[in-house]
Amino acid sequence: MNGAEKKEVIEGNPYGVVAHLNRWEYEQMPQELVLMKQAGIGNVRTDLDWAQLEPEKGEWNFERWDALVGEAEKNNIAVLPILGGALPQCETPLLEHLDSWKNYLKTVLRHYPRISHWEVLNEPDLNPEFSKAEKYGPFLKETGREIKQISPGAMVMTGGFGSASSYLEQTLEAGGAEAVDIVNLHTYYWKSFPENALAAELKSVRERMAKYGMKDKKIWLTETGYATADAPDMKPLTAAALKKLNLDKDDIPVVLIRDMEYRYCTDRLNINRENFFSGNREFREISLKELKRLSPRRYPLLMLPPNESFPMIYARDLLNYVKKGGTLIFPGGGIPLYFNLVRQGNAVISEQAGEDIQKMFHIGWEAWWTNPLAPQGTWTQEIAPGFAKDIPFPSPAARFLSGRNLKDGDELIPIVTAYSEDRTYSAPAAAIYRFNSDLKGNIITFIWNEFAESVSRETQAKLLPRTILIALSAGVDKVFWYSFRSMGDIPAREHHFGIIERDLTPKPAYHAYKTLTEHCPPQSTRPVLSVKGGVYLASWSKPDGDKVYAVWRIQGSGNEKLSIRGTVKEIKDHLGNRLTSTGLPPVSDGILYFTGDSGLTVKCE
Repeated sequence: MNGAEKKEVIEGNPYGVVAHLNRWEYEQMPQELVLMKQAGIGNVRTDLDWAQLEPEKGEWNFERWDALVGEAEKNNIAVLPILGGALPQCETPLLEHLDSWKNYLKTVLRHYPRISHWEVLNEPDLNPEFSKAEKYGPFLKETGREIKQISPGAMVMTGGFGSASSYLEQTLEAGGAEAVDIVNLHTYYWKSFPENALAAELKSVRERMAKYGMKDKKIWLTETGYATADAPDMKPLTAAALKKLNLDKDDIPVVLIRDMEYRYCTDRLNINRENFFSGNREFREISLKELKRLSPRRYPLLMLPPNESFPMIYARDLLNYVKKGGTLIFPGGGIPLYFNLVRQGNAVISEQAGEDIQKMFHIGWEAWWTNPLAPQGTWTQEIAPGFAKDIPFPSPAARFLSGRNLKDGDELIPIVTAYSEDRTYSAPAAAIYRFNSDLKGNIITFIWNEFAESVSRETQAKLLPRTILIALSAGVDKVFWYSFRSMGDIPAREHHFGIIERDLTPKPAYHAYKTLTEHCPPQSTRPVLSVKGGVYLASWSKPDGDKVYAVWRIQGSGNEKLSIRGTVKEIKDHLGNRLTSTGLPPVSDGILYFTGDSGLTVKCE
């Protein structure tokens, strides 16, 4: 690499995972660390559980953590402790036990002098004690000062924020800015693609940091990921709703949205059409621009993606479809039409849409934060009268449907009713809005969240390297995938984030991570990302001087032609399979890696 081509080299190993190595994973902890090393992962983040270290006041037990740190060092893996972790019951609330907290800090920092980075609590914005940044900011400032006094060379990190929201800025303003060396983010895109807004979100964080004199401080992304819980079979529930509307015949086609301008796709990200309809159905995919010409008479069924968003620039076209008798299907993922999708350059940003859009479509919702009687979550659900009692449905419910915006002639028909534990509250979790007012169609709505927040194992493997490359290209220094190992003992989303199974069998995403670290090893230059015609190209130089290009699309495959100049030494897919230039597949949502000499260039024509 000559002087004109010199680019920033990322310091150290940028690849990490989250693993509960001192908790339920402890027995297999040594094997897990070996698997991490073999995948090129150089960082592991785990809880420094105070309750585990000090089970009795004044009695310290470092047995598990000593073993963990020792095994990590043998595998050249850096440990990022989450200070606090599980707290002793006698030390809560934490703000009332600051002397004990400082003793905990002094004890653990002195015990582990070789650990260089310390994270101050996990997701404080989701912790009731610190949900207000005005509480966390001063606590972070005081903790940071204490850490520096004990170990002047230690690096202090914010707790991982559940999102890059206003909480971050409020924390910095409340004293956090002068306390920390690294801002730590948790950014998930469970219901969308990382290309939608990750880079834009990181840019926004960087701008807010600059306001508080933190322009040159680093950003780590210590949680991001996609779960792989199996999707439930929604065909019986969908069929029951359609039968109620006399739309259950297989010869009635179903329209799906596939719009790459807004990255808005009904299926193939977190659900598949086959989970809702029999294989005998005819499907038609349209763009959002085609909504205006969609005939409800010819195409009476339109299914939207399982999320809470819609590009409201097309809301009138969608509304006219229902006015003319069309039936919308919201297949789950939360509150329908809750967010507006807006284009900002190459990004697609979500903004809260407001109540007016709900009124336009005569639908309504409520949750615990709008109705104090509503439960935060309930497993108590029953099939409503008028439907077969043996229809399966997902659990739990945490959002609920309402008829508050119905007009004369409209009705809300419950399919599944959710109840509070004491049954003093009830509301539909799945229902049909049947209209006979200015609207003449129907809206079928399933409001369950969790099943729409997972992807297939194959999709997880495609999204992992894309997420990490986008983050690194946007200036992040380390990325920790959540998580390394799936719990896998129940079907809930939280149990299936891992890139290896509970029995340590690698998922495809493990191989995708290994392939990424082989192509972009530590001391590579920071990836440079560009987009042209829907094709993403990230390029960097390896320490040995070889040039690498990663090429992909957001979804599906296309017929784009790649212009390749220079010497290509090797081509591999996202799982590490070797390819040949003569048998090169089209650009798709799985990365293609091109490795060549320093003169290699790959462009999309």
